[in-house]
Amino acid sequence: NSYFKQFIDEIRSRLNSYFKLVVRNVRDAVPKNIGWFLVRATMEKLQFELYTALQDPEQMAKNFGEPPHIMEERKQLMLQKGTLSKSYTVLQKDPVMVNQLSFSLDLDVDDIQVPPPPPSSQPAQQVQAAAPVAARTSAPVPQLAAR
Repeated sequence: NSYFKQFIDEIRSRLNSYFKLVVRNVRDAVPKNIGWFLVRATMEKLQFELYTALQDPEQMAKNFGEPPHIMEERKQLMLQKGTLSKSYTVLQKDPVMVNQLSFSLDLDVDDIQVPPPPPSSQPAQQVQAAAPVAARTSAPVPQLAAR
């Protein structure tokens, strides 16, 4: 009998130790798992919010676009380019004006090297409508150098 009692006490002692160990591990694991799930859920939500914010066209233009002063300079240069292209077209159509210009500046017309304008993809009505706007710009007109 005493052998069985000792055996039962030993088994009970081992089971109690194992139960205490399992309870301690669960007690430690539950907060860790809750924290891990909360951190993961928060991280996913933050990632979604950041992705959504970055996909906004206004925000994307602000983050990856040119500075405002560069955009303004680009607009001014495009207007100036349009004005110069239209001037070149007018000069090509009216050779008398070219001759008058060359005589008034004492230039030889054959010495003037002007590259052909790029082909325009705008219809003629849009070019005519844009002419008054280009004329109002304060962009300097290039001067031909006299000899």
